[in-house]
Amino acid sequence: MNKSVNINEALLKEALELDNQINIDSLVSSALPEYIQRRKRLKILELFGTIDYDEDYDYKQQRNQTKRLPFDVVIPNKTTEEVFKDTDAGRNLVQFDNADDMFKKLGI
Repeated sequence: MNKSVNINEALLKEALELDNQINIDSLVSSALPEYIQRRKRLKILELFGTIDYDEDYDYKQQRNQTKRLPFDVVIPNKTTEEVFKDTDAGRNLVQFDNADDMFKKLGI
């Protein structure tokens, strides 16, 4: 699909140099997914602190009344047990520098 856009020459030059792109098409092709991913992460971050909750809700009281947890307890499968063993032993852990890094590594 051919589109004509006006792009600031200085920004275009800097972007081409930063990413060692050969041409504008390859630059736009690599920049658009990054832009979309970043915007999606920002939308997720905007949700922080927006969930309403009932300050009077007491999950412990509910648990005591029903004599059960407010969710079904499922015995972990073999894969989950292996993951628990690995993480307890400090193996196969993924570390993130910050929220942006986490979103990027998770593909969000």
